[in-house]
Amino acid sequence: MDVGSTPSLIESLNSAKSIPEHFHRWADTHPTKTVYLQPIEGQTLYDRGNSREWLGVDYQLSQERIVTIANYLISIGVKPGDRVAILSSTRPEWLEADIATLTAGAVVVSVYQSLSSNDIGFILNDSGARVVFAENREQVLKLLELRKKMIPVTDAPCGGFSSVNIQKIISFERVTGSEGVTCLRDVIAKPEMAPITPETFRGIGRDNLASLVYTSGSTGAPKGVMQSHGNHLSNVRQAIEAGLVPENGRIFLVLPLAHSFARLCGYLGVFGRAELALPGIYDREGSRFFKDKLRQDLAQSDADVIPLVPGSLEKIRDGILEKSREPGVLAGLLRSALQSAQELHELKQGQQGQSSIPLLLRIRHELTTPLRSLIVKRVFGDNLSHIISGGARLDPDVAHFFTALGVQICEGYGMTESCVATNVNRPFRQKVGSVGPPMGRDNEVRISEEGEILLRGPNVAKGYWNRPDATAQTWDSDGWLHTGDLGKIDSDGFLYITGRNSRRIDTAFGKKIQPEPIEAKLCTIPFVSQAVLVGTGRQYLTALVALNQEVLLQYAEQKGVQFAKPFAQDPELRKLLLAELAKINETLANFESVRDIRVIPDELSVENGLLTPTLKIKADRVLKQYPELVAQMYPG
Repeated sequence: MDVGSTPSLIESLNSAKSIPEHFHRWADTHPTKTVYLQPIEGQTLYDRGNSREWLGVDYQLSQERIVTIANYLISIGVKPGDRVAILSSTRPEWLEADIATLTAGAVVVSVYQSLSSNDIGFILNDSGARVVFAENREQVLKLLELRKKMIPVTDAPCGGFSSVNIQKIISFERVTGSEGVTCLRDVIAKPEMAPITPETFRGIGRDNLASLVYTSGSTGAPKGVMQSHGNHLSNVRQAIEAGLVPENGRIFLVLPLAHSFARLCGYLGVFGRAELALPGIYDREGSRFFKDKLRQDLAQSDADVIPLVPGSLEKIRDGILEKSREPGVLAGLLRSALQSAQELHELKQGQQGQSSIPLLLRIRHELTTPLRSLIVKRVFGDNLSHIISGGARLDPDVAHFFTALGVQICEGYGMTESCVATNVNRPFRQKVGSVGPPMGRDNEVRISEEGEILLRGPNVAKGYWNRPDATAQTWDSDGWLHTGDLGKIDSDGFLYITGRNSRRIDTAFGKKIQPEPIEAKLCTIPFVSQAVLVGTGRQYLTALVALNQEVLLQYAEQKGVQFAKPFAQDPELRKLLLAELAKINETLANFESVRDIRVIPDELSVENGLLTPTLKIKADRVLKQYPELVAQMYPG
């Protein structure tokens, strides 16, 4: 496909009118350049043997597949502007389905593979997506289930219901016994249609809609963020200008591509800056992660840059610390290596000169340097330059731990609504606790009089799909995006996040969760009167609940049981609560599941200061009043 002369990467990103124009222009002039690599076990899409190896795919092969998929979409009636959903974890087919959909002039709706069928149905109905790429049998079964039932079309208590009109399912893995499901392998094996030419997508402009990414709003209903072709092209260009990825480097990408942060990193590869190393597919039926395989893939990827969410970094840190606590000589050496690194780092943070560092500490640190280097290589591979942390706030203690080990952590900031990153710490120019200066020269960041962070720039999205009122509340008439985050900017231009002016929970794994709908479910437990969800900056969600003691006593009488006082400490009541919690978790997505629960001694009231006069819960005050209960749910 000839799309004209080839400018430099930055020139192409600036001049291209659309994502497919840039991609196909780049692919035409770099046909042998590797787009991605993936470790292969067993039979693969390419049928190239059973031994485990890293298979590299170049632009020529990837482009051929993308053109074939785009032609197929057009042949089944997909028109410019139609929405096409992708329901899958991160894998090569996700990226190729994405570019193919855009090449056909359609709009990509990204859907997390961990969502329940009801949540998926809401997104498909709201977006109007009728064609869905589904990863495997697990995801196909969710879609087939949706064809048989009605789901809410709004979040209103008495809102309407509708069936989900899924007209075509295209599976990445072969799914037998399911009528109406076409396997992508069969599509690629029969490229019978005429090749796509630049005329196909020439009518697409930078302001045209490229993708809908759904996120939770203030009322708990998902809202589709409208990201344009220009938003994505600009954000990739800004990331390159910030020096986040070395030219011809390698990015190991395991984060779900439905997440805007991961998609930016994927585009840094697909758009030509670096090659992508993707994790292997070890379950052809479901979308499970295999931790041991993932660790192996990470260490063997030889990546320069690894994007991770804070929760993953916390787990890696905890794993290293756990090894150091084991008995034996090796664990003792590891403890010494970590301790000397931490002590030296703390002294340097205190801005004390080299001469103030004790000689014994310097010697111990020098002697244990090879061991620290070995730790880093075993976890992150041989070529690590830096890690990009995004999706949620990174605990400064975690950042300091890795910095002491010699690992650079570049923490950044952005929102789905800003498509995605606006600020980031640079390699070798970082301030722990900050999210860095603006990423690009045209990223505008300012703090309102109320302390809210406002964003503006070519990467900022167009608004919310079919939500004019919500759009008007979030984007002002001057084009500033009101983030809902509170912050400050220091004299060097580094942004610091100081809080939220809403109750949204940002977990350590980058999930953004509105607590009210889940709290409402917890209050369906007959004797639970109030609930406060916990989880900001944590790896999982928990909850504090208050009991209606009168209802509890009635319940106990009906069941013929007796609970000891104080109720909050009764083990039988706790078992009952956990059983009820398990039922509720069955109705939630995995990342929304509530892992633990504790009972508050008293009901929340206006009198004890935990409710407003309008009977709204003061969640922050509840958490401050019962820190010991929160600590019990997050041991270690």
